[in-house]
Amino acid sequence: MVQTGDYRHGIFFFLLCVCFVFPGLTGCGRMPTGAREALEDHRTSRSAFVLALAGDVLLSPNCSRRPLAELECDNCGYGDLMRPARSFLKGADAAFCNLESPLSMRGTAVPGKLWNFRAAPHAVKALTESGFNVVSVANNHILDYGSDAFADTLSHLERAGIRYTGVSADGEQQNSVVIEAKGVRIAFLAYANVYPAGYYHVPLRPVRATRERVRRDIAQAKEQADHVIISIHWGMEYKAEPDPEQISLAHFMIDEGASVVAGHHAHILQDPEYYRGGVIFYSLGNFLFMQGRLRTPETRVYALFLNKDAIVRVSYIPFDLKVNPWRMVYTPFSRRAWRFPEAH
Repeated sequence: MVQTGDYRHGIFFFLLCVCFVFPGLTGCGRMPTGAREALEDHRTSRSAFVLALAGDVLLSPNCSRRPLAELECDNCGYGDLMRPARSFLKGADAAFCNLESPLSMRGTAVPGKLWNFRAAPHAVKALTESGFNVVSVANNHILDYGSDAFADTLSHLERAGIRYTGVSADGEQQNSVVIEAKGVRIAFLAYANVYPAGYYHVPLRPVRATRERVRRDIAQAKEQADHVIISIHWGMEYKAEPDPEQISLAHFMIDEGASVVAGHHAHILQDPEYYRGGVIFYSLGNFLFMQGRLRTPETRVYALFLNKDAIVRVSYIPFDLKVNPWRMVYTPFSRRAWRFPEAH
């Protein structure tokens, strides 16, 4: 169990208040719309667990089957690309994303795939620099270079102090990751329901979400934590809405006791839903992923404020990804806190 102090969110909200509340000190001009919401986030964060959620992260922009020498020479400036979101992520007690590239120099590309992703081990620094301390490894690319590269990835994450979830050995029950702050305990689970044929025939692999498994995992996680956060890789890429099966499974997860369902894989944002006191993000879209398709550059970092009994508040900051053939730059198109209506 990790104990996370208050200093991470304190730094962010100090900077937030300098720009929004005292604009004359920074040259920001008039107080922008949304400053009151930002201040409310600041007040709420003092007593609530702050959870930041981001989408898919690929630490290998020029990605498919890159030569090892090219990976070794990569200066891994991905942390700089994520810098505009850094204070928001570090302001959270837990910051979560889906890691969609193995971190290893070993292994060979799994045959039969259009895209095989991987990054050099030192790319993990981008995650720590940006403030991520929990990731899902349950997706359809984490095994792109086989079991050895997957094992390396888990080892590099552990050494960097980043917790990971969504893996089990030979179908055994996965262990949730539990993080505690301000007297609130949050448990993370993750699943991958996007399975290329023959891809997961290895002993250690991402977990597939069946209703029986989900029910069992949530029940176990609820014994350790006040809230269960579920990440799931699912659905169709570039589809603007979830399908009925996704909606049914997400509702089932909330009914079984999860507080949050965070979806990945579609690469575009999909509208979230409040359901029976829980929040469902059917797709969080991309966060760091080199794609130029329509809508893929739009992303958000969500902040959820949770006490021991409920989700108190949900807000987000939107970003726009600027893509060219070599690099990706985050440009916030609004430096203010947005929020949904209060959860009920």
